[in-house]
Amino acid sequence: LNGSTSIALDGVPADWEVGDQVLIPGTDQQPSGNQIISKHDEVRRITAIQGDRIILDMPLTADHLGVENSEFGVTRFAHVMNLTRDVTIRSENPEGTRGHFAFAHRGYVDVEFTQFEGMGRTNSAARRDSTILSEDGTVLHAGTNQAARYVLHAHHTVGLAGGRADSPYQSTIVGNVLTSSPSWGIVLHASDDILVKGNVVHAVSGAGIVTEDGSETGNVIEGN
Repeated sequence: LNGSTSIALDGVPADWEVGDQVLIPGTDQQPSGNQIISKHDEVRRITAIQGDRIILDMPLTADHLGVENSEFGVTRFAHVMNLTRDVTIRSENPEGTRGHFAFAHRGYVDVEFTQFEGMGRTNSAARRDSTILSEDGTVLHAGTNQAARYVLHAHHTVGLAGGRADSPYQSTIVGNVLTSSPSWGIVLHASDDILVKGNVVHAVSGAGIVTEDGSETGNVIEGN
């Protein structure tokens, strides 16, 4: 609730530590242009952990209400998401040429428990790609809004012959945190049999998790 300096979770948090950054998403969704947003997402630091309760460095400034006894029989508490990971990949200058992370074509890739901060540079404006001569690769025009520079991008991934012995999935995108992007977050483009689970996508100007063509099959997207 507004003014609270602690939050009771639904269990003792595993691997959470004092100093971790947490996100408490707003629950007061409202229309804004062609999106539904909340203006009350709040980010805080954990100053203490007492069993199933975390103590925050600053009070909350809005109510974050769950749903009880809805007409659908659903009870849902407000979410609290840990944004801190041991490994961080970030743009050297998020105000300049932002980085993007992609894997493509053959092979098996596991991207797990990593924080992507200030990544992705394709924005939601009209695409302005470079013009390149196919004969010699000469760049005639440098695009100002190149397509497919998303934060985390599986691009035309194809498994190796014989399949993967240690997993039913070709690749996994699990437990990652993506914050601040001018466009999409996790993008599966013409890529199949990927597990996308337990990820947090915050403050992106567009969809958080996307199958780009609509032809993608066998992907499992759950618990994000």
